Amino acid sequence: MKVTLTKPFRYWRHGYAPEDYPAGEAEMDEEAALCAEQCGCTAQSAKKPEPPKDKKTEE
Repeated sequence: MKVTLTKPFRYWRHGYAPEDYPAGEAEMDEEAALCAEQCGCTAQSAKKPEPPKDKKTEE
């Protein structure tokens, strides 16, 4: 998946194999992308889409 990084990011796969990603657009797997997001290295979208609201009619 493509991820936009705001700063360089190093992902340690299984704790011993470093993978370096430069700032900018990078191609990485879902596991590395999730870690980059949790570390605050990814660009945040201006507006996150809201989940659809459940429309129940109450009478």
